[in-house]
Amino acid sequence: MPSTLARRLLLDFDPSAVTTSGTDGLTCVEPGQTLEKDTAAVPIPMVNVKFGWIKGVLMRCLLNIWGVMLFLRLSWVVAQAGVGQSILLILTTSTVTTITALSMSAISTNGDIKGGGTYYMISRSLGPEFGGSIGLIFSLANAVACAMYVVGFGESLITLIPESSYIVGKDWDQAIYGCITLVVLTGIVMIGMEWEAKAQIVLLVILLAAIGDFLIGSFIGPKSDEEKAQGFIGYNMSLLKINFGPDYRYFEGVDHDFFSVFAIFFPAATGILAGANISGDLKDPQKSIPKGTLLAIMLTTFSYLLIAICAGWTVMRDASGDVNDLVNMTMSDCVFTQSCEYGLHHSNDVIRLVSAFGPLIYGGCFAATLSSALASLVSAPKVFQALCRDKLYPYLEFFAKGYGKNNEPVRGYVLTFIIATAFILMGGLNRIAPLISNFFLAAYTLINFSTFHASLVKPVGWRPTFRLYNMWLSLVGAALCVAIMFVISWSTALVTFGVVMMLYLIVAYRKPDVNWGSSTQAQTYKTALSGVYHLNRVTEHVKNYRTREALTNRAYHWFARRRIKSFYALVDDVNFKEGVSALIQGSGLGKLKPNILLMGFKEDWQNCERSELIDYVEVMHKALDMHMAIAILRVEGGLQSSEALDEELQAYLHDMNVKELDPTKSMGDNYKEAKSMESLNLHSGGSSMSDLSGSPRMSRAAVSADPKADKNSTNANTPVKQRTDNRGEDRFSSDDHEMNVPAWDGYPPSGVTSGSESQAQNRVS
Repeated sequence: MPSTLARRLLLDFDPSAVTTSGTDGLTCVEPGQTLEKDTAAVPIPMVNVKFGWIKGVLMRCLLNIWGVMLFLRLSWVVAQAGVGQSILLILTTSTVTTITALSMSAISTNGDIKGGGTYYMISRSLGPEFGGSIGLIFSLANAVACAMYVVGFGESLITLIPESSYIVGKDWDQAIYGCITLVVLTGIVMIGMEWEAKAQIVLLVILLAAIGDFLIGSFIGPKSDEEKAQGFIGYNMSLLKINFGPDYRYFEGVDHDFFSVFAIFFPAATGILAGANISGDLKDPQKSIPKGTLLAIMLTTFSYLLIAICAGWTVMRDASGDVNDLVNMTMSDCVFTQSCEYGLHHSNDVIRLVSAFGPLIYGGCFAATLSSALASLVSAPKVFQALCRDKLYPYLEFFAKGYGKNNEPVRGYVLTFIIATAFILMGGLNRIAPLISNFFLAAYTLINFSTFHASLVKPVGWRPTFRLYNMWLSLVGAALCVAIMFVISWSTALVTFGVVMMLYLIVAYRKPDVNWGSSTQAQTYKTALSGVYHLNRVTEHVKNYRTREALTNRAYHWFARRRIKSFYALVDDVNFKEGVSALIQGSGLGKLKPNILLMGFKEDWQNCERSELIDYVEVMHKALDMHMAIAILRVEGGLQSSEALDEELQAYLHDMNVKELDPTKSMGDNYKEAKSMESLNLHSGGSSMSDLSGSPRMSRAAVSADPKADKNSTNANTPVKQRTDNRGEDRFSSDDHEMNVPAWDGYPPSGVTSGSESQAQNRVS
């Protein structure tokens, strides 16, 4: 062991010189030699597989968004909605996902993001109640989405098999092929994330090649009369005008409209969380998630728009496929006899028809469906595992156990496999798609609301490094998601909200022993503080009369004139040390207690009595013993705030006394108010107390009597104080009307102030 350590130290000092073991423990070896034997003997520790933003987020989001809808349903969407409304539909979907991605980026850059993805972000932002409910729903949504993608794979595969080769029938064969595919995919993800990532790279290359194949084929045009008879006639402006408007029809038991088509298409955009869902496997989630997700949305939105326009510009809605109809120009007459088999409305094979090399489109379709299924198959168990690890719901701890170096949720994979198999047997791509649309929209709603709520409450811990979000935009995004849920299917939306509330109440009833610093906790504090503050401004009535001393009134007048939301408390004691001790211990109520002691700098510390200096230091020790922070304000030349404040308040009270009587008040009320102001004047000069720094009192001449002159002054005596705003950031201000000026030997006397109604940064001054 010592010899190995010495060798490493020597190698660090001089890489060209090495050592080997000898009779004396260390023998020098000629420079330039190598130690293959020794270095090979050093064991290499096993480390977890971590991904960057391209491989971990961008690729996964691209593969999940470019899913089954791209090849099997986008052409049908263009047939139903037309090119114009298809563009509107795609942009609406992208708007929802972009706003959600901005909100998610803000949350993901606000502190350390561990494993659990969407569940982790929502639970740590809104608390365990919302986090637990959406975690279960999101896990279920991903499991069902996996089934949808596998069904899409079976639907595309069955087109390559002649009817004479069906095992049972078309629908049952799709289910059989889907179940077999699901078994293979589950085996891949259970081997490990590294193998799954390698498979994703291959699938992405095939998918990109297929998209390029389609675009090239659209410019080449039809290669035979058979392709023309099937509706592919190449770029044609007359055809674009015909296909630009909507043509909603009855299909698979549904009389479609814009929102029913939107419900079927929306799952195409649900892959934006694919990267965030494996946050525990990312090298730097705070940088990877925003960068990869937003870029993926931009690329996929552009590709969907481009393919939709190309399909509507080159392919007819209805075509018989008969070459004779092509000669007679009656290809679309089959719509009257309901015998059309080709065209945008009737064929899922439009993308292959337009492409330059048809087999590559099948490869792209398989890659899109399988890659999306893989992403969902990975996301669902990992989110569910994080949920089970927090023990929010009973009887779920069994699924929290992980296996291997990456803590793989093998038990979660098995559960996801069972759920996906059940929905595969249900069959029907158009039946599954609207169901998971509501689940994903519910998750998006809470992500947007989490960002809005945290921005509104502004807890100290809310400091996202991602600045491109906006709290009101997040609120609009949440409202838009809810509206779309009810427009798609109000019954499914009600069921979704009912399930969320039921799961919410279960967690609320169980009261799990967790403390994640959620924004709901900050909201509780904000509400209490705001209520106490506004109570000070309630106009008194005989029914709710409370005593109010003149000096306290004076303090609140001073605060109100400067728009400072603070509380005032007066402490009278025999000396500086005892007074501050009483102030610290007696200020506040419950959680509404100050946690920062603001002190003045003791300017005369070199000349004062030793006892004064000891008292000054012991005050600091007392604050630390009470678990309070300490802030010391030093102004060059010293500052006696009460002198300037007295002058200003005298002028203010004089204005109050000479103003006209309020005609809305009785004579008695005006008389009482006048007497109150007179008493306030009498006591205003005697409100001084010891300076909190223990420093000697300054002369009145040292402070300007004109507050405006002080405000506009830029000399060294301008008071500058450090304060904490609603987000906990240090700010400096010399603007007098924004300053919460501490009490130095005069008005305002030592008191308690709370810097903001929404913060816990209470100040003792």
